[in-house]
Amino acid sequence: MCCKFIKMKRILLITENLGSGGAERQLTGLAVFLKNRGYDVKVVTYYNKQFYESYLKENNVDYELYEKAANKLTRVFYLISLFKKWNPDVIISFLPSTNLSVCLTRLFYKKAKVIVSERSHTLNFGLKVKLLFNLYRLADFIVPNSFSEAENIKKHFPGLSQKVRVIFNFVDVDYFLPLHYVKNEDIPLIVCVGRLIPSKNVLRLIDAVKDLIKYGINFRVLWVGKQYDKQYLEDVKERININKLSDIFKLKDQTENILSEYQKADIFCLPTLYEGYPNVICEAMSCGLPVVCSRVCEIPNIVKDNENGFLFDPKNVDSIVKALKKVLLLSPAQRLEMGLKNRDKIINNNSIDKFVDKYIELF
Repeated sequence: MCCKFIKMKRILLITENLGSGGAERQLTGLAVFLKNRGYDVKVVTYYNKQFYESYLKENNVDYELYEKAANKLTRVFYLISLFKKWNPDVIISFLPSTNLSVCLTRLFYKKAKVIVSERSHTLNFGLKVKLLFNLYRLADFIVPNSFSEAENIKKHFPGLSQKVRVIFNFVDVDYFLPLHYVKNEDIPLIVCVGRLIPSKNVLRLIDAVKDLIKYGINFRVLWVGKQYDKQYLEDVKERININKLSDIFKLKDQTENILSEYQKADIFCLPTLYEGYPNVICEAMSCGLPVVCSRVCEIPNIVKDNENGFLFDPKNVDSIVKALKKVLLLSPAQRLEMGLKNRDKIINNNSIDKFVDKYIELF
């Protein structure tokens, strides 16, 4: 490892922008962690969204907004110029459009090792997606953040199998800490975190809540997330009002202090229709919460039904009701015990050290 460390010093990480998304969080985190390990690190983006810029500056990571590469038609040539100037040993790319451009640069610039990151679960292998994955043949490694996407890639593009390496998203377990006591013993609070968009399946969750209260079980639900789709937001509010659930089901816009929302809750729920690698589930688990989630994509590899949480069919309201009923009928002590087991699982699988070590192995 020492020899490789000396040889591979300059690491360039590139993506579209520094917006507030999960991919941007993982990339900027990786940049900081590699810097702390002694690597010469540079982060480059070409669109002006700067949510994580201050985080990079606070940690003394070299960052450049390279707006010359914003034009899709000329991006590849400007990136080649950038690579030649900075001379990286390794280029790590996040998000499809950036991955495509970085792979194309390899037709002209081959000095650096290229690692492309796949952050979602691919559902539609149309012509555009097939083109992208065929260009991945020009990369040295493809890093999905889930076993489900790794199997997806190997199934549809068996020629890429030898390049695929799974690296789970990291969770800062020293930040996402549990409160080691029962918070809402009489009326447990279920927290959900995610944008208010149709794929998050909020309407079916509301229907499930309506059916669940018929059993005489006391509980509350708080959905925290960006109110992204105005029409869907109106549909959600209307469904809450029609079912007279305004005292039980609350909405809250996205917050920078999501830790506080996890720590105030007793249960975490995500009724999503599909998902890549769900950061919010892992953050909730790190905060010591039992989880009730959809049986889709990577989630069954994280949450084992009836062991560290409960799974349901997100398209079946009765299935959602049954899973929520199971967790609500546990005693507060049982929920607390399940949540602390979840934290142990995240510490074992998603620590920062494991995340960084696996990337360094690829260098």
